Amino acid sequence: MVAGARGTGDARGTVGGLVAGGLATYVDASDGAGGRLAAKLAGNPWERIRHRAHDPHARRELTVDELARVCSTVQGEMRTLFAVGIYTGLRLGDAARLEWGSVDLTRGMIAVVPRKTARHAHGKRTVIPIHPTLAG
Repeated sequence: MVAGARGTGDARGTVGGLVAGGLATYVDASDGAGGRLAAKLAGNPWERIRHRAHDPHARRELTVDELARVCSTVQGEMRTLFAVGIYTGLRLGDAARLEWGSVDLTRGMIAVVPRKTARHAHGKRTVIPIHPTLAG
């Protein structure tokens, strides 16, 4: 359903254009308090869009040799960032935003809410053991 307040040019234009193009039909969406202009789509407007072919090599893990080559070239803070990612499994953004308050060296744990799950209501804190390589 596509809807907009009556009298708003953008909504009227969008709904009217869909109806004029035969992609939708008007429906009664009056709420008794000024009403709304609404249209119901006549079908799936995306059904003729072809899916991209799946490329199994688009995203894959690095081999041990590839990872060793990458790690041998990075230096300084970037090397530390790579090590955090490799030994914790954190995504680049989460590793880069890691704060000392999330690190408990005494217990050997890192506690974070990954950004991928923080957006959801169930965004839970993840506790990651600190690998001896990072603790050293």
